Amino acid sequence: MKTVKKVLVLGNSVRNIVCSARKAGYIVYALDRFGDVDTRKCANKTQILENIPGNELRKIVESFGDIDAIIPGPGFEKLKLKNTLSNPLKIIENAGDKSKLPEKMNSMGIPHPKTELADKADGMGFPLMVKPKAGSGGMKNIIIRNELK
Repeated sequence: MKTVKKVLVLGNSVRNIVCSARKAGYIVYALDRFGDVDTRKCANKTQILENIPGNELRKIVESFGDIDAIIPGPGFEKLKLKNTLSNPLKIIENAGDKSKLPEKMNSMGIPHPKTELADKADGMGFPLMVKPKAGSGGMKNIIIRNELK
């Protein structure tokens, strides 16, 4: 098995993965949508990921040079490129389903805000935080402060 030394973390928001990989001793490259200061402090090289066609993504990944592994982060969990390290699809889909989080938190005794699917949210009161069932980086989250008329 090949030794992994250089990793590229690719996702919408990858700071936590990048910093963990750096602390573990890897040479870490980051490709994400935000390029925040904390990510840049942890990564050896960073690049902001713009909205690009899929065929361009491969070229950007290749621009990082020889890397031993690609770690797909939030928003890119199902990405399959050469040297991609990820979980099986069923685990990815299960872990990324936000509708399952409240039940898991409650089963562990961890307080969590009341959560319902949108079609069952009637009568919950305001404000409401509306999030897509799957997604990352706080993208597409909306606060609803009162009833829409």
